[in-house]
Amino acid sequence: MTRLVLIIALWSIIGTAAGAALGALLSYTFGPHGTEGLILQAVSWAIFAHLLIGMWAGYLLLADRAQRDIVPGASERLVAQVDSADAESIAEALRGAGATDVRQTQTTSV
Repeated sequence: MTRLVLIIALWSIIGTAAGAALGALLSYTFGPHGTEGLILQAVSWAIFAHLLIGMWAGYLLLADRAQRDIVPGASERLVAQVDSADAESIAEALRGAGATDVRQTQTTSV
């Protein structure tokens, strides 16, 4: 999550700088001319580019499915209720699939 926030913040900062530069360029070429026009154009385009580029960066990161959603080595837990006759074969199948800790507990029904 920290990586996602940092990347979005970085692209938002880049978008702000690019938008301010575009606004300054538009103010000098098309107008409105003067200090007020420069400020208006630079701030407006900076806000627009900041939001646009930051949102696109977040969207592209969240839409990227190149990485697995479940990271190997992360703590995962599977809880299942099975018959005691099947419990040992299921535990062996889980161990064979790479499970590192398989526990069997007895439950009592009321």
